[in-house]
Amino acid sequence: MSAESTNLNPELLAALITALEWGSCVMGLIGALVLATNTRISRWGWLAFFLANLCSVGFALGIERYGLMLQQLGFVATSLLGMARTGLLPGLDLSTRSPPAPHTDAPANAQPR
Repeated sequence: MSAESTNLNPELLAALITALEWGSCVMGLIGALVLATNTRISRWGWLAFFLANLCSVGFALGIERYGLMLQQLGFVATSLLGMARTGLLPGLDLSTRSPPAPHTDAPANAQPR
């Protein structure tokens, strides 16, 4: 993204691109750490990943790398799925639950014939 096409001061544009790069880095590392702890707060790692992905989309646009932008848009979708499955998106219940066990009339220790 050139400064001429945005009507932004070149120094301001460079600072914005740098902030997006580092914001993506920090939020991505926080997301990975929080998910890796596998604790009750782990689901918040998806939110950190989502924010990192948004920063990366902005960064990719700023440096005119459209393959990276498309990849990050895909990661935005997976982050939203992770947020939905862990209950962070209100109104969506995509949480992972085990299906009920099949009902059989045979005793648990019955031998097949």
